[in-house]
Amino acid sequence: MNAVICMIKGLLFDFDDTIGNRVQYSYQAYAYLLDSYCSFDDPYEREAVLQDCMLWDMKGNFSKEFVLENLRKKYHLSLPIQSLWSWWVENQYRFTCPLDDAKMVLETLHAKYQLALVTNGNDQAQRNKVAQIGFEKYFDVIVTSEQAGKKKPAPNVYALALEKLHLKKEEVIFVGDTFSTDIIGAHRFGMDAIWLNSQSMPCSLTDIKMIHALRDLLEIV
Repeated sequence: MNAVICMIKGLLFDFDDTIGNRVQYSYQAYAYLLDSYCSFDDPYEREAVLQDCMLWDMKGNFSKEFVLENLRKKYHLSLPIQSLWSWWVENQYRFTCPLDDAKMVLETLHAKYQLALVTNGNDQAQRNKVAQIGFEKYFDVIVTSEQAGKKKPAPNVYALALEKLHLKKEEVIFVGDTFSTDIIGAHRFGMDAIWLNSQSMPCSLTDIKMIHALRDLLEIV
């Protein structure tokens, strides 16, 4: 164990696609949405629409209204809802499921470190997801971008987490899956970070700390 790891007292985690299997629960949420408001005679057509919803969703990094707009344009489907974002907040969490090994990893690390969840999104929606899978007990602190006033990669959310943990930035490591928010945000804030690169995306950086599955974290910390 190197000197940097020996100094660590806390670990900060992103939620979607780091702890929670967002691909799976978003797919289930879109399936529920379509089955609630649409009728398909052909199951292949239903699946085509569903797969397009997942593409348009862009891992939650784009407006939900973009999905509604494309459903109207491509499939002539007009869903009788005022706001897909509001529907999403009220319904998506019901389908939340963790990534493989997430429970085991958190149980192991919680015995050694303070753990914080640091996530972009609606505060209640994110807390509902954590509660849905019974993971509140693993996190000493939950901080959302709604609480902090700005989304990652802005420094606000990282700073608020450290304030609540009563730790310094050199005493924590951030773990997240999205380089353009999680990793660059932590780097700019002056915090060490580990990139969960589960898709094995290429990277030009040689000094980046990287894992390909959440369980690999146990070999580092």
